[in-house]
Amino acid sequence: RSSASGNGPEQPEPVLQSMLFGQPLERLCGEEGSLPPPVQDLLAILNREGPATEGVFRIAASEKDRRELREALNAGVHVELESKPVNLLAALLKDFLRNIPSMLLSVALYDRWMLALETASKEQQIAELKE
Repeated sequence: RSSASGNGPEQPEPVLQSMLFGQPLERLCGEEGSLPPPVQDLLAILNREGPATEGVFRIAASEKDRRELREALNAGVHVELESKPVNLLAALLKDFLRNIPSMLLSVALYDRWMLALETASKEQQIAELKE
């Protein structure tokens, strides 16, 4: 079977210690509160290329490719996401978000979000939301 990246043998990702999909954010983010590197990379690519891609979250990607990419990331395999189609990455992000077992946005935190938006800088907003 060929590697998920198509660029040689699969390499285990040393940072990822458990499955990526279907895990609570608290478990994935750890004490430092940052998303796992594969999710950060995915978001960075979508932030850079998504706005210029027509129908980025609407146009379906290959289900087989999405499933294979998900399995590779869940296994801790290093995948070169830069080489993947943007629509596939968008489908993968939607899959990741759908499979978070707890609520992503809790009504109980609404007031804190609104207060954080009123702060002056992005750094202060992030610090407020992490508390």
